[in-house]
Amino acid sequence: MKNTLTAILLAVSILSFGQLEVNKTIDKKTIGEHSFAGETYVQLFEYSDSSMLFLYRDMNFQQLVEYKSFSFKNIDGTLDSLYNIIIKGLEDQPDDAIILNIGKDGDRLAITFQKSLGVRSFRIAHYNKAGVRGEVKYMTKKHLVKLFGKG
Repeated sequence: MKNTLTAILLAVSILSFGQLEVNKTIDKKTIGEHSFAGETYVQLFEYSDSSMLFLYRDMNFQQLVEYKSFSFKNIDGTLDSLYNIIIKGLEDQPDDAIILNIGKDGDRLAITFQKSLGVRSFRIAHYNKAGVRGEVKYMTKKHLVKLFGKG
């Protein structure tokens, strides 16, 4: 009886390891970040498979520190296109938000622009496919250039 139980437990443990699969390591490179007073608000990463990860602190929460993210493939200069759209928006200051569909997961970005005391800034609101919204801290052109590694 003991041998049967041992054999069953051994078979179950072998089968459970068969369900695990080791993926190849994908290298990650930090493109840029926006930090203030030792606190990181936004980071942009590039992976070796040409996917981009935009990790941000959700500013909807004042007391709670929660980070959210969205990702997309950098195909045909998607990252540069996003950068150029934001730069143009900072120059033109459109009244309405610029809405972008990004990534394969059905995520949407709403980029709004404002000018306060002569300083132009923008904010990105991220909506996932479930409609959950996260907001990035307002950033200026200087922050954008640093985040996208252009400076």
